[in-house]
Amino acid sequence: SKTNPGMAAGAMISEFDPVRVVWSGSGARVRSEIKPGYVFIIEMTTFHDTGDLTEEGMVVGPVIGPPDGLLRKPVFHPDPELLSVALKAAETYTPAAPIEVDGERYDTVVEAGSIVTGDLFSINQWKYEEIVNKFKTDLFAMETASLGQVCTFMDKPWIAMRGGSDLIQAGDATEDYLKYGPIAAEQAALFTLHFLSVLFGE
Repeated sequence: SKTNPGMAAGAMISEFDPVRVVWSGSGARVRSEIKPGYVFIIEMTTFHDTGDLTEEGMVVGPVIGPPDGLLRKPVFHPDPELLSVALKAAETYTPAAPIEVDGERYDTVVEAGSIVTGDLFSINQWKYEEIVNKFKTDLFAMETASLGQVCTFMDKPWIAMRGGSDLIQAGDATEDYLKYGPIAAEQAALFTLHFLSVLFGE
C-alpha cells in the first residue's frame, strides 16, 4: 500500500539522514504504446484516491501538514537537479541486452513521465476509465507519491525511476503483473545504476 513506502522512507530518512533519495521500481502501464520494460523518469506524481469520492468521480483533495493544519496540493515533483542528471543519463544510456517477451525483441526506452499512486492493485471498469481519461498518466502504482510527499515534507531531494509492467485494465491484475513485473523492475534498476554512475561521475 502507499502507507508502507511512506513509513519506510520516513524511518530511513530519520535514521540515516541521506543526502538524497533515489527510488527504483515498477508500475502498471496506462497507455498501450508503452511496452513492458519501458522506463520512466518520474517528473510528476500525485494520488488518485485522496480527497472526495463524488457522483462525478474522484475529486483529489489536499494533504494536510506539516506543520499542523497546513493544506498542500497533493502533487509532487523530484529535485530539479536530480531530474536534470537523470534526463542527461537517459541520453547516454545503452541497454545491456534487449527485452524479449510475447514474441517481441526490443530495447527499453527511457523518458520523462508521470505516475499516479493509490492503494488499489486490481481495479474495476469505472476506476480504469477514470485513471485513463482523467489523470492522463503514464504509469499506475502504489508508492511514488508517498515517497514524494515524505521527501518533500522532510526536505530531502528525491528522484524515482519506474519501469512499465502489466497494462492497466479492469479485473484481476495478478497474472499479468507476475509476468511483466520482473521485466519492469529489472529495466528500472539497470537504468538507475547508470543514473548513479552519471551522478557520481564514474
